[in-house]
Amino acid sequence: MEEVARKERLADEISQEEIAFEFPKLTTLRMQLLPKLKSFYKGRHCVKWPKLKKLGVLFCSMLEVFHIRTTSSEEATIFLPKEILSNLETMFITLKEAEMLKLCIKNYRMSCLKKFTLLRCPPVETLHCFLSRMPYLEELTLLADDKLREVIPSGSHMTQENIGNVAPLKSLKLSGLSDLKEVGFERDPVLQWLENLSIKECGKLVNLAPPSVTLAHLTSLKVRKCRGLENLMGFSIAKSLAQLTSFKVVECTMLEKIVAEQNGEDKITSRQEIVFSKLKTLELVDLPALCCFCNFEMHAFKFPSLEKLIVRDCSNMTKFSVQVTTPINLQVLKSKEEEENWYWKGDLNATILQMFLHSLQSLELSNYAELEEIWLGKISPANNSFQKLTTLVVKNCEFLSTVIPSYLLPYLENLEELHVERCGSVEVIFDGSDMVMKKSHLKRLILCQLPKMKHVWNKNLEGILSYENLEVVAVTKCQCLYVLFPAVPLAKNLSKLETLKIIHCGALVDIVGNADEIYEARAIEQFLIKKELLNNLSSHVYEH
Repeated sequence: MEEVARKERLADEISQEEIAFEFPKLTTLRMQLLPKLKSFYKGRHCVKWPKLKKLGVLFCSMLEVFHIRTTSSEEATIFLPKEILSNLETMFITLKEAEMLKLCIKNYRMSCLKKFTLLRCPPVETLHCFLSRMPYLEELTLLADDKLREVIPSGSHMTQENIGNVAPLKSLKLSGLSDLKEVGFERDPVLQWLENLSIKECGKLVNLAPPSVTLAHLTSLKVRKCRGLENLMGFSIAKSLAQLTSFKVVECTMLEKIVAEQNGEDKITSRQEIVFSKLKTLELVDLPALCCFCNFEMHAFKFPSLEKLIVRDCSNMTKFSVQVTTPINLQVLKSKEEEENWYWKGDLNATILQMFLHSLQSLELSNYAELEEIWLGKISPANNSFQKLTTLVVKNCEFLSTVIPSYLLPYLENLEELHVERCGSVEVIFDGSDMVMKKSHLKRLILCQLPKMKHVWNKNLEGILSYENLEVVAVTKCQCLYVLFPAVPLAKNLSKLETLKIIHCGALVDIVGNADEIYEARAIEQFLIKKELLNNLSSHVYEH
């Protein structure tokens, strides 16, 4: 397609008169993927669209939509007269059109333009020029560019005097700017009045803004697929978000905390409150590295207006914040996987912990101090806790004497791999007291450097007969272990066992033991201990 209207009669070919085309009711014009389109009409003509408000020109490489040639030897190819530009309210163009537009609006302003979208942005200086020539622009969208590193150029400190009467920008959307490292909020007062900010697929963005910036007018903040972010904002920016009503962070794989201490901020020496007074909706979705909203003890967070909280696929998040007040109006708190699920355990931190336990698939216990009280029996987990856990790694956990106590066995029926290593206080791996294990999916059992471990399975030997799925058992440097499998029925039921390794276990007497003998040995051991204590006590009394 090379033209919109074509010549139909021979008379048109030889006519020197200008043909007028008029579209009196047309309000929207969008041209996209027209690589051969050169003009509206090949002959002398003019086009009138007096009510045109919305213009989109994408990938029309031959079309000079803003350029006007009016020489005597060439036919005019006027597509959009300059006066039309003054009436436009919405514009969506690419880099080629942006460079042309810069020349067209050099000496006047597009006073009606409210929404401006650029695909493959021009140099940052050109972009900044647009902001100064569009005084009432409300929404700026920048899309798909791998060269733009900043929205406002370094060294640029625009003031109200040199940009003229420019209304504050209300909405900024950045998407697919793969090389963007900073927005430049601190360099232009136009950006300080933003109400809506959306940032998507800006992989090199380190943080939202420096500490000197305040976003006191921001009502909506959305951040998605910004994989370079480790912390979203500092405390000073968080304090300024008193007007924020909607906050969404999605698919930022490196993000560890939403609010964190930032370089350049004043050191906090006393407890301070950060109040998101108008925040109604908070969504944290698919953030695998996120451990919490904030973990700084000096800051307490309040969400008095929060009504909807969604936390989903945040597999590392065990608490919301160190200091947080439960929202009074919270109505919906959804799970990480099933949006219809409701979780509530009395307060926000306990609820987040419960959601974490519900979806947990792999756990290294030493990485989560919050779980110590559960393992020690001080806190009872909810019924659906650990139901998806298949791999448990216990390393350097000196607070444990029993790795899996009897009260946790029912929660760990789906456990497939257990790795226990370098735990100096561990004496027992499985404690089957007071319950019978109906079924176990355990396939791999790895025990290494447990100097005090005496028993793998302790008591209630009938309950251990269900460990028939074991494929690998490896025991290394467990110097106090006397017997590996404490009962013949257990050993006979290991039909799937493929690998058995026992290395440097100097006290090992039997690989397969007799249950009665083991119980008898335990009784003798306990008797000798009691006798020794009694003798020591008698000697102590006699001396006094």
